[in-house]
Amino acid sequence: MTNDTAPGDNSVLEPIAKFARQLLTGDDKLTNNLLQDLSIIGTDATGNPTTFLRTNAGDDNPSPVHLGVLRALFFFCNCLCGSNFHRRPEFFDISFDLLRFVYLYHSDIACLVTDANLLLRRILTSGTGGSVFLGSDKLLAVVRAIAQDGIPSFRAVHKLDPAMPLLPREVRSGFYTAFMTLVEAREQAGFHVENVVSKLFTQMISPEGLFHNPAQTFIDLTALSRGVKRPTTLLVILERVLNCKNEFIQVMNKDVNCATLVVRWLTALCTLGQNLLENGPIGEMHCSLSSFVMRMLNHFFDLVSFPSSLAQRGDLDEGCGPNGEDSAVHLNSMVLFDFDSERVEATVVYDLSDFLYCMCCAPWSNLGIMHYYERHTVEMFFTGSVQFFTFLPVDMLMSSESGRNRVFSAMLAALTTDGPVFQQLHHLLVRQNMWDRILRYLTRCLSYFYLPAILKLMFIIVHNETISGYNENDEDSIPRTPPLSFYGGLSERTLSLVLREVVLLVAISPYLEKNECAHAFFLIEKCFRRAPALSTDHFVRLLDVCSAYHRVRIRYIKNSVREGHDFSTLMNLYLGCFGQSSKVSILAAW
Repeated sequence: MTNDTAPGDNSVLEPIAKFARQLLTGDDKLTNNLLQDLSIIGTDATGNPTTFLRTNAGDDNPSPVHLGVLRALFFFCNCLCGSNFHRRPEFFDISFDLLRFVYLYHSDIACLVTDANLLLRRILTSGTGGSVFLGSDKLLAVVRAIAQDGIPSFRAVHKLDPAMPLLPREVRSGFYTAFMTLVEAREQAGFHVENVVSKLFTQMISPEGLFHNPAQTFIDLTALSRGVKRPTTLLVILERVLNCKNEFIQVMNKDVNCATLVVRWLTALCTLGQNLLENGPIGEMHCSLSSFVMRMLNHFFDLVSFPSSLAQRGDLDEGCGPNGEDSAVHLNSMVLFDFDSERVEATVVYDLSDFLYCMCCAPWSNLGIMHYYERHTVEMFFTGSVQFFTFLPVDMLMSSESGRNRVFSAMLAALTTDGPVFQQLHHLLVRQNMWDRILRYLTRCLSYFYLPAILKLMFIIVHNETISGYNENDEDSIPRTPPLSFYGGLSERTLSLVLREVVLLVAISPYLEKNECAHAFFLIEKCFRRAPALSTDHFVRLLDVCSAYHRVRIRYIKNSVREGHDFSTLMNLYLGCFGQSSKVSILAAW
């Protein structure tokens, strides 16, 4: 059936469907009793027969149901879902009964809930259900039970029975994500959903839910948010969230580990906002979300950083006037955070990158309006974000492909977005001498291995006018005016390290595109002009250790740049002699 090698052959389908109907469509109590009877004789982990004693109905340890029967039926339905038989009524009948029976009566058994989550998610994502599946009264029974707190294992954390063990996090989270997808699909199809989204979020972010077990609560909230695909659902969530600002701050103050979960959930909401609210009208709620999340992140920076003697932090709720009069006072006393690298989690950096990308690219973020009225908040966030990024160990960042892509995408967005707000933020980092730190961090990333995004970021930093004047679609569009304010904050040591790594890149790279070569030779020329002595030392050291194949290339670059050629001439001379590729991609000792 799974491979569609027996189309039209229902010799297996009909008897299994008949058995499942007889087992599941009767009285629920009778079904439970039958499954317990099947469990009287079972096998242990080694396959030996084991006898289970029947107990009275009121016993605290009732006999287990026969998991094998239910799990086999789940496997059967998953096979049908991917075959030509998925439109047969038997498939829907068994699926309805299985999902309802397990969610309502056996939500405490992790393996059964996992199977149910998998089947529900597969039906919803494959589109095999349609209105027949979404409009089922049996699924409505599950929705109604969640709305009325009728399923013990899926109640809000503060309402769980202390005697009942909590489901594993991945199982509970998997249910909430699949359930939210089901609710949205039913609502979009015009079926009743018992206002379950509003009820769920109201219970979870109530004071009882937030302070009883905040870690599990925010894990549940994040799982629910993963299933959101409609703007109306997101707006319902945001209405509840924006009324609980003080409670979130109290949770973050109580436990730093919970603070990271708060950050993860709030940044996930902003990512949803970027995807779902892009084409809608911009209202007050959008501005409130940006401001609220940014203030929460600033508070998070305060919690995980060391106290700084450079400045005193303003109150979290303190704002700046529209004319910038308060900001001028704060500008000279901006906090420079100092983080412990052991407390900088990679997942938080990735989440922070997503939020930064939203602030730069999402039209609803209204960063210009925020900067006008809350300049101190915006400047604090960008300063803290830059410093937080650079405290993540380079090997940890570069070991995750998806993570580093998120970080570098956010940095590119922050550097290449044009406008007066970003120009002011760039100059703020100049005054705080942050560009040297960023450039040195990127240099360490480049030494780990090459990515075009790293080279482009280094190029933008060294030549600040490319932030607004560089056309990435034109390979030859390189500004030829000298850099202005950025050189004032870049140390000669940092620039010489940049030159060393870029020269190595040019010498050993298997292939570089024309625009990548332009970036590389621009960096080589500018860094050598700014730090000739240290750069020459690096050239000499490289020539002392490398083999003849690379030595001739490095010496050619050294001699050409010492002759005073500009980067375009330097690039043309090198490419005319050696081309854009190197046959030996490892720097070998001679």
